Amino acid sequence: MAFLEYQLLTYRKHSQIREQDFGKRWLTKHAKKHNSLNLLEEEIHSLRRKLEQMVLDGKEMTSDDVVELSTILDRKINEYMNNGKKSR
Repeated sequence: MAFLEYQLLTYRKHSQIREQDFGKRWLTKHAKKHNSLNLLEEEIHSLRRKLEQMVLDGKEMTSDDVVELSTILDRKINEYMNNGKKSR
């Protein structure tokens, strides 16, 4: 796949996010999952599926639509990580 794969997991009240390119390197945070984090996580998954579908449907990685959606996804991932830091 041409773009990074993110995995969001919760294990024993710790949320984890990683990019698969980094192998076993995990960024972790203690999780008291708030509704806002759950909603953000769902939104990230949804945006990612849309982005993957656009690419599978033949959209160029540099097309305006793909770049715009990818930028939104990046912002949501950053928001998720920043909100997680605040909830510690």
